[in-house]
Amino acid sequence: MSVSILTTTEARKNLLEMVDKTGRAYKRYLLTKKGKPVAVLMSAEEYEGWLETLELSSDPEFIKALKEAKADARAGRVYPYEKVTGKKQKR
Repeated sequence: MSVSILTTTEARKNLLEMVDKTGRAYKRYLLTKKGKPVAVLMSAEEYEGWLETLELSSDPEFIKALKEAKADARAGRVYPYEKVTGKKQKR
């Protein structure tokens, strides 16, 4: 994913094109004002993903489960996709 840095003035001139690109090509824009970052333009789908990630990262039970899963993987306690799901893995 690429990130373009634009001033808010430049963004105003190209907003419709930028919105189109965020939806189609998952492009991100960092908007600046007086040389300082002030906003980010990204697709709604990507934004929802960030919100979900933030929510999960603040859940103590999820963090504990993630640490246990990492320890299991390091110790070799893993199972093939097909055994867990009963389905063949798509590649």
